[in-house]
Amino acid sequence: MNPRLNERTAAAIGACLVLLHAGAVLFSLQSPAQLPLIHQLAGLAASLLSTAGTVMAARAFSPGDYLRRVWTMFAVSAVLLFVASSLRVGWMLAVPEVPFELSALAPVRTLAVVVVNILNPSALVLLALTYRRSGLQPPRSWKTNGLWALCAVVALAIVLPHLSHNVKLLMDGGASVAQTLASVVSALGDIVTILLVAPILRVAYMMRGGKLAWAWWAMAASGAMWIVYDAQQWDRIQGPLALLAVARTAAISLKGLAGVLQRVVLEPEPAKPETAASLRAA
Repeated sequence: MNPRLNERTAAAIGACLVLLHAGAVLFSLQSPAQLPLIHQLAGLAASLLSTAGTVMAARAFSPGDYLRRVWTMFAVSAVLLFVASSLRVGWMLAVPEVPFELSALAPVRTLAVVVVNILNPSALVLLALTYRRSGLQPPRSWKTNGLWALCAVVALAIVLPHLSHNVKLLMDGGASVAQTLASVVSALGDIVTILLVAPILRVAYMMRGGKLAWAWWAMAASGAMWIVYDAQQWDRIQGPLALLAVARTAAISLKGLAGVLQRVVLEPEPAKPETAASLRAA
């Protein structure tokens, strides 16, 4: 395999994006007005890596394959996330004095985000069911049940306060029905994403030692980063805690890395060159 984007390159790019994001946040702590643009630019760059990695994974499978459908859904969600970030970044650069929420592009971005929050969790569900389709049925244990319970508690603790706040805004007239609907879809997507950290970690642990396990570890790490990011709207916070917004950049980048790792597993091993001794023997 001699791709332009391999697993080491993807990992290096993702790490650089996270470090650059963190450095830009630290540099801008004295001018917090720049933080929203920094967060959006980091997400935009990470979406490019995510798109490249998931497209590579999808193209590695034949048409009609179960996992081609899964990775295609991931790829479409990555493209839509890139579009949503592009719309916001473009507006913030072109018309910085007008909030993006008041622009004509805001409903388009909201629709893109809603579709992302439907596609990505759906793809995660299909991915988590892959081990059952392959005939693997790991035994349930108290550790597994405990992990499921922990993920469920974390999901509800993170999502329910945000959801109730947005519903209250709707009741008080502070949010539109469309905004509240988008919030509900996003909340449900977050719950699914957090819950599926448990089975994805379980499969990664089962396959430990193999190449494919790294793709599952990367996807599980992506889910863990979303948990950190969803715990609070760090991109709307000023001060040192704004650094935690880099969790979003890490989550998006890790999904791209997972796609690259999936593609690497499916590449055929390069043929070993015949040695001089074997040629003489022939």
